[in-house]
Amino acid sequence: LSTGLRTSNITKLKWDWVNLARETLTVPVGSFKQKRSHTIPLAPTAVAILKRQIGRHPERVFTYKVTNKKKGDYYRPVGKIRTDAWHKALARAEIKDFRVHDLRHTFASHHIMNGTPLVVLQALGGWKDPKMVLRYAQQNTNSLRKYEVNSCV
Repeated sequence: LSTGLRTSNITKLKWDWVNLARETLTVPVGSFKQKRSHTIPLAPTAVAILKRQIGRHPERVFTYKVTNKKKGDYYRPVGKIRTDAWHKALARAEIKDFRVHDLRHTFASHHIMNGTPLVVLQALGGWKDPKMVLRYAQQNTNSLRKYEVNSCV
């Protein structure tokens, strides 16, 4: 939600893609859908989330805890978001009818409702085609309120 990245870029996120000092994240060419690298600035929320993951795994950022009687507790990298885990998280957050990919749509919609120019949003989301930005970014009534007819008369 904070980065606008695709689910696979988040689940497969590697530490060498992250620059906490510069507060940026760069998805390399082979891992980004558009066949190019993609660098984004990290919001304070994203930086805080990343910092909480430090030390769990040497290569991958997001992990899950494994308890093993012989080896003890350790962390394995997340490969993908399992449907049952997603539904449990939604239930805990009391959210209904929400897909993982909806996070990317929500990212774009929040930006557009807060006045981010389309060309900037296109760069942040890594969309090649401006038409895709419009498919993802949706306005709500409150964000349109300042443009209502009464304010134009």
